[in-house]
Amino acid sequence: MSETAHRPLAEKATANRKRLVEAMRAGGFRNYPREWWHFTLENEPFPKQRFDFLVTAD
Repeated sequence: MSETAHRPLAEKATANRKRLVEAMRAGGFRNYPREWWHFTLENEPFPKQRFDFLVTAD
């Protein structure tokens, strides 16, 4: 069920997944089709660099 194009899936869930993929694609990301929530930046400026830092909400 984690695949982006998994079928059968509720109509609303299918529409939401499609909407997310389209929005992310417009922002320069590509979807990993085996996980609907997983995206990678197409033109990654640091493709070999891994970052490890704390992210907080202030």
